Amino acid sequence: MEKIIEKVNRPEKTSKFFRRMNILKTIVYGITACMLMPSLAAGSAITICPMDKSGHPMSLANGIVNIIYLYGPKGQDFQMELPEAIKVIGILGGRTYVALHTPSLKYESTQIKKNDENYIRYTVKKNPYGELTIGLMPVQVKEKEKTICFCSGDDDKNKRTVTAKIYPELPDAPTPENFKLWLWRGQPISGCFGNEEFFDRLTETYHKMGISAVVETLRNKNFITALHKKGFKYLAFHRLDTENAMNPYYKWRKDKLPKDISTIDFTGNYKGCYCPTYFNQNSELILDKLLKRDKEAILMGADGILFDLELTTPMNCCFCERCLRDFADNLHLPSSKISRSSAFSDYKKEWILFRTKQIAKSMEIICRNIKKINPEAIFYIVSHSLQDKLNNSRQEIRWLEKTGGVDIRLLDQFADAHGPMWYTNSRSIYNLFELNRPALKKPLIPAVDIGQHMGARS
Repeated sequence: MEKIIEKVNRPEKTSKFFRRMNILKTIVYGITACMLMPSLAAGSAITICPMDKSGHPMSLANGIVNIIYLYGPKGQDFQMELPEAIKVIGILGGRTYVALHTPSLKYESTQIKKNDENYIRYTVKKNPYGELTIGLMPVQVKEKEKTICFCSGDDDKNKRTVTAKIYPELPDAPTPENFKLWLWRGQPISGCFGNEEFFDRLTETYHKMGISAVVETLRNKNFITALHKKGFKYLAFHRLDTENAMNPYYKWRKDKLPKDISTIDFTGNYKGCYCPTYFNQNSELILDKLLKRDKEAILMGADGILFDLELTTPMNCCFCERCLRDFADNLHLPSSKISRSSAFSDYKKEWILFRTKQIAKSMEIICRNIKKINPEAIFYIVSHSLQDKLNNSRQEIRWLEKTGGVDIRLLDQFADAHGPMWYTNSRSIYNLFELNRPALKKPLIPAVDIGQHMGARS
């Protein structure tokens, strides 16, 4: 396992590193990969990301791939007018963050003059997607700002002119050996796979950011091999929407399970996912189906599996008769003493702790079976991190209630690495990292989600 996972040495003082890390990473993410869910600009049918709500100019950095997303009318010619020194690395059809694979689009380029400066007009004929993913790379642009024009069709209302803020070429990220970053769901890296220049340039950019592994939903042997050649590990993302059959808050499974083995919530509704008590007692009947695609990924060469374990509240857990009997047995009480209402009122603390251990046991069963496929496969869990004020048992119970019963310290007994949810680039997340590190024996490796807005103004 030492060959697979970068070991984390825990220094006594990390605040200076985190200050430096925060500044550099904020700049890097702000200019390379921040994505903000767009709101259509007034008077324009073209919307551009990244662009924060205050209308902050687009930010581009010299020498690296900068990803932007555009939303325009479908079926019309799409055009970009860029200064000659800002190169188009590739144009993909669709938004790579939500698509497993986005095809490369053909485009025409024509040299034009704008304000006595050389520009290139790029044209995608009859844009079939509406949404586009575009890789731009400024090359030795010395000016601090450049004007870029986007248009769709001949209607002036479909024209958008923005001022791009240009940053100098960034040095390699000063990421020390004791801190690793993995990329959560690596789009657009999977979306541009097949476009050789786009893929090469983007992997170079991610190396500059200090990213050493990619977590992806795309299970493709050639893709995995290409990442390995570029020096990245590949971890398959265990998708909640099709595979996590024991996720207690999952409501929309198509293949509803028989009611006698399904989760029943506090209100008595069947959730259509496995009762966790049934899962723990009968996992050998379930795991072949549950881990089928994980096994396929590992046999393709995946270095491990990421299991996304984000639960909401114990109120959404299973309250079936099987679970209530198991809970009563744990308390050494007759089952007649326990009901749905009493479990969460008279025995709330005990109920939350019961669920916490039950969830950890389920994850350990899954981990053990992943290791049967490949003993060196990384079992990487993304879950809730520790709270910053766990100084008494009441606060700890409140924390466990908030996380749905997920205790990262119990997961540490068998997981190979942890990835606490990272939804902000503020100082608070680094404070949580520092809190978690001494409490864990296994590496803490943040998974950067480029779907979150982590811009320079966060």
